Amino acid sequence: MDELERAIDRVSSGAPYLVEVVGEPGVGKSALLAELARRAVGRGCLVLDGRAAEFERNIPFGLIVDALNDYAGTLEPSVIRALDEDALAELASILPSLSAHATAKTKRRPEAERYRIHYAIRALLERLAARQPVLLSLDDAHWADPASLEVIAHLLRRFRGPLLGAVATRHAPRQVATALESAARVGSGVRLELQPLTEQQARELIDPGLDTAT
Repeated sequence: MDELERAIDRVSSGAPYLVEVVGEPGVGKSALLAELARRAVGRGCLVLDGRAAEFERNIPFGLIVDALNDYAGTLEPSVIRALDEDALAELASILPSLSAHATAKTKRRPEAERYRIHYAIRALLERLAARQPVLLSLDDAHWADPASLEVIAHLLRRFRGPLLGAVATRHAPRQVATALESAARVGSGVRLELQPLTEQQARELIDPGLDTAT
């Protein structure tokens, strides 16, 4: 909890920060992200959250779409107009809520030009972060599709502004491992490795009226 508060403090001061939550299934990663989101909302942050799924790993940008699509559909026209035409078209090519802004060119985009979407997503998030700090919470990132992982790595390397990235995973995917390690090494992020409770910790949470065998 102390690390979460420090992370929100850092982003509230205007700097990007990362919280990487690592642990085995059921150890509490999702619960920790939910607590981070609750505290971030209380501190005036915009919370965007997405979750990857094993059966959706073949959907390009699936995790990023899950996090951004619904909110993008609620954006006021002034925010939409503030994006340059190319960035808006790129976003519209992957976000169904902005599909009305797609162009024939972006619909036919070759894979080699996928990096343009990285810049468009960053442009959108930087514009949102200019209005209020943003928490981008991404759960089960070990199931994320390669395109989403590329976006995460891009944001970790290049984002400027108050963005708090929170990534929960059983193990860091190869595509983002270096960027995650670098963030922690230079002080722009923290890695929280959740461990099972010890017997003594468990006893502190269990009804003292229960007998030892139970």
